[in-house]
Amino acid sequence: MAVGIMLVIGGIAQLVFAVKTGTDLFSIVMGVLTVILGAYMISNIGAALATLMIVIAAFFIIEGITEAIMALQLKPARGWGWALFSGLITVLLGAMIWNQFPFSGDWAIGTLVGIKLVFSGWSLLMLGMDARSTAKA
Repeated sequence: MAVGIMLVIGGIAQLVFAVKTGTDLFSIVMGVLTVILGAYMISNIGAALATLMIVIAAFFIIEGITEAIMALQLKPARGWGWALFSGLITVLLGAMIWNQFPFSGDWAIGTLVGIKLVFSGWSLLMLGMDARSTAKA
């Protein structure tokens, strides 16, 4: 349940970031999907653990690829390397969940989603700091 709550909060934060920065529609869609996935986990955690593992693995792989592509588009900006690193870690975590299915269960979702949120938060922090310094200049 805690993972679902964290996904809802992370999805809302991603939506706020996407709207405030005026990014493309895909970032908004990913934020909405994160909120939906978190809400689904909260309401069906016991019955849908196996399904959720597959969905989270696919979601991480797709989101990681998207983050890596976004990082390469931001390449001249400071902090783009952190965004690329976050994308690569996200793909790796998705592959780890997929590879351990169905044996990883609860520990994989909680641990790997937590790791993903830490790296995504760090990359957003670095990009935000760069945006602030650019705006001041």
